[in-house]
Amino acid sequence: MLNAVLAENFDPKNPMPPMKGYSWTPSPGYAKKFPKELYLISKDRLYKFDYMPFWIGYVISSDFFELIAQYSNFEYTIVKLHTINWKEKVITDKKYFFLYIPYKNWLNAIDFEKSKFILDDDLIKMKGLSAEKILSKKDFVSNIKTYDSIYINESKCNNNQIFKINDNIIHDLICSDSFLKKMMESNIYGINVIDTEFSYKYFSKFETNGIAE
Repeated sequence: MLNAVLAENFDPKNPMPPMKGYSWTPSPGYAKKFPKELYLISKDRLYKFDYMPFWIGYVISSDFFELIAQYSNFEYTIVKLHTINWKEKVITDKKYFFLYIPYKNWLNAIDFEKSKFILDDDLIKMKGLSAEKILSKKDFVSNIKTYDSIYINESKCNNNQIFKINDNIIHDLICSDSFLKKMMESNIYGINVIDTEFSYKYFSKFETNGIAE
């Protein structure tokens, strides 16, 4: 996890301001209007990774961005980052970007018939519903507490080899075997790859800097 904030400028008197009050930080569900460039201001010492989930998106290197552009066709917002520490010193030799994928471009590609999961009974009760009703309507998205495994319906991936799944639990990107092979050939650094079909431990924790495949 990154110990960092995004900001539109660097203020030495307030080097790590709260991420609010910008055009790109309204409440969930509202359109995000990102500028072309932002500052990623960190308390960490050094960054070498190529991919890291962060806030409502991902911090990715230029190398990883090239792979996404090559192996996906969904719309996204990409913002150039000036990556510095709270003393305004550069902490990486990589070129980083912030990747934001709007909700409308999340893919409904989970095969719930094959996947194994546990429903969130407390949340379902708060909605005034029942597990039986959720199961009968197959209204699983936003009502799942944890996954034991996830199976992807490739016919619903729209020819994307890497994508964001429509799910409130899994923030990591999902990739295909083809993308994984290319990523390994490209010497992408600092990514823990998880098999979605054998992932109970991972999907029970909810937090990672990995890519699921």
